[in-house]
Amino acid sequence: MTPYKKKKKHVWKKVVVGLVIVSILVILVVKHFLGGGKSTEIKTVKVKIGNVAERLTETGNIELLRTVEVKSKIAGTVQQILVREGDEVKSGDVLCIIDPDPTQTLLLFQKRSSVDRSRINLDQAKKEFLTRFKLSLEVLEEGLELQKEEDFELAIRFTKEFYEQNKEFIRSLATLFNKPSLVEMWDDRFFYFTLKWEFNFIDNQEKASALSTDQIDVENAQRYGITYVNDKGKKQHPLILHCCPSGAIERCVYALLEKAYRRQQEGKTPLLPLWLSPTQVRIVPLSERFTRDSEKLMEEIERNPIRVDVDDRPITMRKKVREAEREWINYILVIGEKEANSSTLQVRDRKAGKMRGMQLRELIGEIKEATKGKPFKALTLPKKLSERLQFSF
Repeated sequence: MTPYKKKKKHVWKKVVVGLVIVSILVILVVKHFLGGGKSTEIKTVKVKIGNVAERLTETGNIELLRTVEVKSKIAGTVQQILVREGDEVKSGDVLCIIDPDPTQTLLLFQKRSSVDRSRINLDQAKKEFLTRFKLSLEVLEEGLELQKEEDFELAIRFTKEFYEQNKEFIRSLATLFNKPSLVEMWDDRFFYFTLKWEFNFIDNQEKASALSTDQIDVENAQRYGITYVNDKGKKQHPLILHCCPSGAIERCVYALLEKAYRRQQEGKTPLLPLWLSPTQVRIVPLSERFTRDSEKLMEEIERNPIRVDVDDRPITMRKKVREAEREWINYILVIGEKEANSSTLQVRDRKAGKMRGMQLRELIGEIKEATKGKPFKALTLPKKLSERLQFSF
């Protein structure tokens, strides 16, 4: 090796050593400024198994899924409790021992007796309620000749509490009516009754007006001091039943006239029930010559509970018949030569809408059968139309 090559190799060694020293110094300086001159501590922990707890915040109500109310059947003092908090019990287990209090037991017995009597009173009220319901139906259908199929509807109103305790009874009312009915149930009682039904007449403007009605009144006996003495010698406030089998008189007349108008609109002859007609039979003499025969016939008919009169006015027979029809008279008898000498009468029957040949006893029997059981009031006007006041329009 030449001296030049030896010198060059020696220089490279110095350069490498210098770079290593500079690198070490740079590392030390950086470590000093960044690490603060402190050594890094390494810690170790033991891994353990456990629960991870998290805290949640919510708003609302906490409700029990199920509650059980425990009551004693007797009053007294608790002597010993046989279970502790958290114990599991089942129906029939003895929870405690009670020393009965005679005074409290007597009061409890009296209270239960009062409840039993109230239940008996309600049972009696419901039985009477059904009787009056049937009576009201009879009054409207047989008395006023209104038909539930086309003339009136049933509405029933009651409290929720009464319904929950008397479902079958309320259903029995609807079953008796045997037609879709209106039902209204209240959460709370805000009238004096807990149950009410009514028959509503539907007029020609599709409006309803109550006719028959009945109510179980649980308030007014106490309000007005109405009492009775029970079998124990104690004063009790009774249940009061308010019943109107037909409705007010003016409502009955309104229903009858509305129905008559409906019949007329349907092309039928308007009429009143026979027992309510002011004049049930009118006798029309064919001429003045048959007036005496007509009067004798009138006297024979009025021996029965029948309102009958004679049109003896000096006007034509046709006009007499026309006016009788305008008065909605149920039976019109025209007496002429043939009728005066025969036992057969020619009867113009308004309800049937035709002429009928009838024996006198047959006519009287038909009227008596149709008005059987109905009230009767004799004719209040003069029996002869010639003696009545005449009005000109």
